[in-house]
Amino acid sequence: QVNRVGASLITTFDLAELMDMLRRELPRLGIPGCYLALYDRPRPYAFPTLPAEWSHLIFAQANNERLALPPGGIRFPTSQLIPPEMLPQSRRCSLLVESLYFRDEPLGVVAFEEGPIDAMIYDVLRDQISSAIQGAMLVRRVQERTAEVIRQKHILDTLLANVPDSIYVKDRQSRILRSNQAHAA
Repeated sequence: QVNRVGASLITTFDLAELMDMLRRELPRLGIPGCYLALYDRPRPYAFPTLPAEWSHLIFAQANNERLALPPGGIRFPTSQLIPPEMLPQSRRCSLLVESLYFRDEPLGVVAFEEGPIDAMIYDVLRDQISSAIQGAMLVRRVQERTAEVIRQKHILDTLLANVPDSIYVKDRQSRILRSNQAHAA
């Protein structure tokens, strides 16, 4: 079953989809609770300092039920590992905390409520969740940069269309690549 979950995680490139998949699959693995936090502005880790001062809890599940979080998650000091108000108050639980990272880049932490005895399950999940988060973050960066390029192109197009002065762009061989209406006239 861990292999099936891993296959789903590896092909997930959206954080919301990742959270839904964890909500469905962790109980099937016997893991009743999970807390996933990503660092704010992560920096390379150097002992004994924390990788980031602040984190955002983006996923919380207890007693096999996903807990409601505000959009963007809950911001809290990284030193707490999990915001205290999110932990079960009516019962004791044991958490196994794993660092999330991709290569040497710290991403955050995941805390699993102890379920299966086999500790290897948690290591495998940590690696798969880390890869899925890194993939989702890369996709988001590409989307943001694409949107920025489109915005800049729109600004340039608007400028070229409305400036009465002659404007043109040439390549290194002096070929005109773009020009405005004033230059064409």
